[in-house]
Amino acid sequence: MFAKLPGLVERAGNAERGGGSITAFYTVLTEGDDQQDPIADAARAILDGHIVLSRTLAESGHYPAIDIEASISRAMTAITDMKQQQQARNFKRLFHAISVTVT
Repeated sequence: MFAKLPGLVERAGNAERGGGSITAFYTVLTEGDDQQDPIADAARAILDGHIVLSRTLAESGHYPAIDIEASISRAMTAITDMKQQQQARNFKRLFHAISVTVT
């Protein structure tokens, strides 16, 4: 799996100029929401970002069950301007403050 993952990811993306591109969403299911699982860790290391789904959020009826604080995008700085990046950081900061207060 570790040897095949980079090749699989490389298949998605930009082709030669004018050849189009493919956007892919890869999913990794971990046992017990283990973020330290070696396969999940390898996928996070080579992908442009990741969206983490939370069992706790889903069980509380929050859908989509996206864990905003654990999810990241490495491509964000290349596709957004500084104002948008600052707004995203402020949102995450506020969201964290609210979630800490509620729990």
